[in-house]
Amino acid sequence: MLCGLWKIFPHNNVSNYCSNCGAPLNYEERKKDYIKQVKERRQKINEIHIMFKNDVFEYFDVVDNPKAELCFDIAWSEGHSNGLENVVDWFDELVELIK
Repeated sequence: MLCGLWKIFPHNNVSNYCSNCGAPLNYEERKKDYIKQVKERRQKINEIHIMFKNDVFEYFDVVDNPKAELCFDIAWSEGHSNGLENVVDWFDELVELIK
């Protein structure tokens, strides 16, 4: 089952032609282009993950709590396969232990 991120980060952006001159690209050039796009996509996903985590910390008012990271890690491992709402639900259950 795919998450909604495939809509934001499509996988078919690698072209067989140079974007500057239109010449056909060889396999190695396409591979480099693909790897670059995968790295950019992973970086964007990581940034979104960090933003989500920070939003959860702010919502539950545990930004300065040293155990908030551990609590989030547990909530993430238990809930992320069922969606981000489930992560928040798990965090909501666990956050009482660190307040």
